Amino acid sequence: FWLKPNCCRAAIPIKSDTKARRTMRTLLSLVLGMGLCEAALCKEHSCAAGTKQIAGKEDTDQGNDAAATCCEAAKCSEHTCATGTKPKDGVSDTDQTADPAAVCCVAAKCSEFTCAVHTTAITANADEDQTDAPQTKCCEDKKCQDYACPTGYGATTGQEQAAQTTDPTTACCTVDATKCASHTC
Repeated sequence: FWLKPNCCRAAIPIKSDTKARRTMRTLLSLVLGMGLCEAALCKEHSCAAGTKQIAGKEDTDQGNDAAATCCEAAKCSEHTCATGTKPKDGVSDTDQTADPAAVCCVAAKCSEFTCAVHTTAITANADEDQTDAPQTKCCEDKKCQDYACPTGYGATTGQEQAAQTTDPTTACCTVDATKCASHTC
């Protein structure tokens, strides 16, 4: 039975004598109840990387080995892989260890990334690792030459290689006065 630092330690072997056990329990509860000493509980212990607090043991005394008493190995299924990586196949029940990213995750390929609107996948990078900035590594802006301007607009001359952006009509098109006869421009 370990107590908080700068306190006292009560580890007195008591045989099966119930009167002695009751006396010791009473003494300890008095000492603990007076606020002089307080048991170090599992909820006060920080588990190491790759481990987690054992559910239901929050109010358990840490004992001599807090890590063994309070913590258990976390599984890969409980780890969130970073951007540009994905869970490895077949390791969901594997212990995370101290380096969960290395044990549980693998680099994702650009071919597995969904590019943002108005961008398109870079075909040549399909087999490349996504890295931590997959939008930049795996995608490129769609060009104005690939955008069909809506009715009443025509392609802006010289903008063919410009990026469509999030507003391709403004970026790529201008009002076409020749098409305004049947349309309000």
